Amino acid sequence: MNIGNAIKVYRGKQGLTQEDLAMRLNKSTRTIQRYESGQTMPSMKVIDKIFNIKVEYILTNELLEKRGI
Repeated sequence: MNIGNAIKVYRGKQGLTQEDLAMRLNKSTRTIQRYESGQTMPSMKVIDKIFNIKVEYILTNELLEKRGI
């Protein structure tokens, strides 16, 4: 799962709309749409704010998944 899909899944599990997440992050709804579609990559600080976990954890899991682990 890439970061964009992870954001979308997390947002859905939290019952948040794109607008809700945008307000929490002080970003525009269009920015959230771009993150989720993969058009733009959020900064590491934004990723930390979205998931409330360390970026290293997300990136490690993505790398492991790509390797089939």
